[in-house]
Amino acid sequence: MAGDLVHLSSADRACRTRLGANVAHAVAAARVSCFAVQAEQSEYDAWMQLRRVAVVVPVLTLLAGCKSKPPGTTPARDASADAGTPVSTVLLGRELDLRDVRWSSTGDVIATTRVGVLRFAPEIDAPARLLRLPDGETPARLATSRGADVVALVTESQRLFVSRDGSELRAIAGVGSPATVDVSDDGTLIAVDEPPAPGAARTAGLRDAVTGRQLRTFDIFARFDPSSKFVASSKLIASVDGTSADIPLGDQHFLVWVAGHAALEAKNALVLVEPATRTTKRIPMCGRLEVDVERSRAIGVCEGRNTLEVVALPGGERMVVPLPPKVAHNFVAVFGAREGDDLFVQHGEANYAGEIHELKALRVDVAARKTEAVPLETLVVRELGGDHTLESASSAQSPRGRRSFEVGSPAVWPVRIRDVRGLELARWGPDSALGLTSRVRARERGLDLELAKVGVSNVARVRVGPPAPGIAEDLVPKSDMAKDTCGQDAHVRLGNGRMLWYPFDKQEWHPVACSCADFVCTKPFEATGGRVLDARADIVVIASTGNGTAIRFVDPGGTTRTSATIGDAASCKQARLAVDGRSAGFYCTRGDDERELVEIDVATGKELRRTPLGLPGPNPWTLEAMGKGAIVFSPPRHRWISPGLIVLEPSTGRRIVDVLALPNAAVARFEDGKVELFGDEASAAQAIRCDDGRLLLPFVTCRDRVQVKGRFALDL
Repeated sequence: MAGDLVHLSSADRACRTRLGANVAHAVAAARVSCFAVQAEQSEYDAWMQLRRVAVVVPVLTLLAGCKSKPPGTTPARDASADAGTPVSTVLLGRELDLRDVRWSSTGDVIATTRVGVLRFAPEIDAPARLLRLPDGETPARLATSRGADVVALVTESQRLFVSRDGSELRAIAGVGSPATVDVSDDGTLIAVDEPPAPGAARTAGLRDAVTGRQLRTFDIFARFDPSSKFVASSKLIASVDGTSADIPLGDQHFLVWVAGHAALEAKNALVLVEPATRTTKRIPMCGRLEVDVERSRAIGVCEGRNTLEVVALPGGERMVVPLPPKVAHNFVAVFGAREGDDLFVQHGEANYAGEIHELKALRVDVAARKTEAVPLETLVVRELGGDHTLESASSAQSPRGRRSFEVGSPAVWPVRIRDVRGLELARWGPDSALGLTSRVRARERGLDLELAKVGVSNVARVRVGPPAPGIAEDLVPKSDMAKDTCGQDAHVRLGNGRMLWYPFDKQEWHPVACSCADFVCTKPFEATGGRVLDARADIVVIASTGNGTAIRFVDPGGTTRTSATIGDAASCKQARLAVDGRSAGFYCTRGDDERELVEIDVATGKELRRTPLGLPGPNPWTLEAMGKGAIVFSPPRHRWISPGLIVLEPSTGRRIVDVLALPNAAVARFEDGKVELFGDEASAAQAIRCDDGRLLLPFVTCRDRVQVKGRFALDL
């Protein structure tokens, strides 16, 4: 159905786009028509209205209501008006590498990115929202409310931003460290770290979620109760409005709010506190405690008795289940079941040092007081997770039932949504490229990429740019480790279609390089008085260490052809010979912030030009290739979510193309937002969203306006 959008009328297209390009589910009230929605609300607000009503109707019935509005009601919109709507493109995995992910009370997934907050509903494939932060702000900590559609975000510059009911992010206060941020269930209060006074201890503050006004302060680690009337911290339980006296915790440790009580861990006991009446109840428990908030019960594993105890809360009714020998002694964790009343205990075998290994799992039938060994690798369970809010929950009760999402740290695309049985319901975003290695070769006015998952022998080769012959046969060797006359077990580094082989002996690196061209190496070359930065069959580039870099261009026999000096206390640790071999570019830094590319003529040693580099972040990027009209960099390896490249204009340093690499495809995005796809275009399209200023729409909705062919060509 997504492909049919381009054939619809303007009104139909707008209505269907609102429901998502690939509609999986649709929710609407029988009386709600697309006409009223289109006339009175924004696209996102319209979608939220359709989702919140209670009547579920078939998708085809809903779409049948998307017909042209009768004349005389609102001005008609035609295809030319749609075509004129400004649209930019967003690459998932570059601008939108997920950092922190939560559920919203509506069942949306809320995720922070480098530029703001991404909000989407994978099961429905509705248009996503990108709530942008002001320039210069970077997300640090995210929280959502369980009962209200409120999102709170603290940035690295210690400002508190709030979004309510899907609205834009709004700064409401300056706060302290982003370590604490929690939203009450009714969405009216936010607990955050406060700016510390000189010499004072760290404190948390309670703030109004609309105005940002501070209501009171207390010690750190605040957690609201489900009624939003009380808050518990590491030292006390307090009313949010200050109408009742604080309850000190003493040597007891707050665990979680459960069944209307604060659950405190004490010595050999669980203590329940009802804050409104200030009554307490002490329940004897042994071993480490786990609290299952969803089923209102406490679980303890007793090593001395080798039993598992399950205590109903707040009543205190107890069931004791005997465990197999030594399980309690080698206990690791307790998990809750997704269905039924079973529990799962994870345990292992202890070695002579007392370390647990060879993890195993037991299913515990609490009612029958029996246990059964189950394969750990097939175990699908719900972690007990004591936090009743969505602060750290990947699993939550959403309006469409219990759902969980899978996302790594750093987040891995796609985001997968699963039901209570662990079955995948939906995914959002491109196939993950985390753990993807990328090698780059610049030739024939383009770039040849070799893409492979770490530890996987299968290699995908993607040509970015005009077609070039022979790419499948001679791109790169299949392994990072190879044997050659230049040395055994040598590490291979690639650049511009040649390799440097650094043999190592006794685990120590030596300044030895093999000059290679077309992947045939001639002879080893040992550098003296510097380090080898790049090499070809006929030339080796050597740079001195320290500030102020002395450059030598040396033939494989060791004779210096030319030399040069890059002064001004520059440290130049990367270099690439230009594709035509006439010059070399040196990636140099001065101090903490100043970075530039210095180009030196190989024949004369004269400086040709300098290019300022405004590369994002403090970590060094990798210089991949350079030529007359282009400089190619890749991001710092340890910060990659998906490998990618940027192409800069020499002299100015202006970014002219962004390249996103995927497991079997690549996307080039130009300055004007146009994109060119390479490799598997279907996979590439999953990594692109169309940004109309308010919504992120599937690529199919703007493909005709933004996709180009034959535009990527480098002047190298």
